[in-house]
Amino acid sequence: MNKAQEVENEIKALLASDVSSNELSRKADISLSTVSRLRNGKMELGNITLTNAKKLYKAVDELDDLLT
Repeated sequence: MNKAQEVENEIKALLASDVSSNELSRKADISLSTVSRLRNGKMELGNITLTNAKKLYKAVDELDDLLT
């Protein structure tokens, strides 16, 4: 698996986790509507900006203790 796939898988795991959308939105500093659209399938992960992908990936590290 390459690094891009690892990052995508970790972000998908974060989106599928029990972390609330509000908390995820705050930690990642992205809009609640973006988090909601990603979680309910109205937006695909491949269609988000690189900036938002970086923010979500950073949130994976910040919320790691809640994901395990």
